[in-house]
Amino acid sequence: MLNAYRIELRRSPLLTAFPVMIAVDLLVLFGRSRYWIGVWPEASVAAQVVTLFLGPVLAGVSAWQAGRSSRVGMPETVLAAARPIWRIEAARLAATLTLGFLAYAVGCLTAAFISFSEAGPGFLWPSYLLLGASTLIIFASVGHLAGRWWPSATFTPIVCALGCFISMLALPFKFNVLAGPPDQHLRPFQSP
Repeated sequence: MLNAYRIELRRSPLLTAFPVMIAVDLLVLFGRSRYWIGVWPEASVAAQVVTLFLGPVLAGVSAWQAGRSSRVGMPETVLAAARPIWRIEAARLAATLTLGFLAYAVGCLTAAFISFSEAGPGFLWPSYLLLGASTLIIFASVGHLAGRWWPSATFTPIVCALGCFISMLALPFKFNVLAGPPDQHLRPFQSP
């Protein structure tokens, strides 16, 4: 499985888009405002808000990669492979997520490095970073599933990317925090 993962990592279209993804990450981090520098909760929010853009990109690329074998007329070859189909698909999804997480990690580490000298004790809040990571996993998985069902080279990736971006903004439940300090405190063991 590790060999298939390495092959998918080398063949990923995200390799060519990786510098652009990092540039977008840093542009979103520093382009909106710099109020977050030196305040750990706000730096965490600024680091995870980039998933608003990375999530849809991962959905589109994952859809393109998942449909690649069907588009070249090889579904029978994949079905007759020595390895189970789920291992092949898991390697593709893992390669997409690896590159997406690397781009996300660059922004998180940059936010931590910039805030470290001005902030007091503490560090980035892991709950915000995990919220951003779960967003990337959900959107890459949705894109992968859509690409397996509809293996179009252009239509499915575009619809997945746009659909994920619109869902980030329109759904009533939010998987990201867009601005400001933390405004909700969850207390699971306290009655309302």
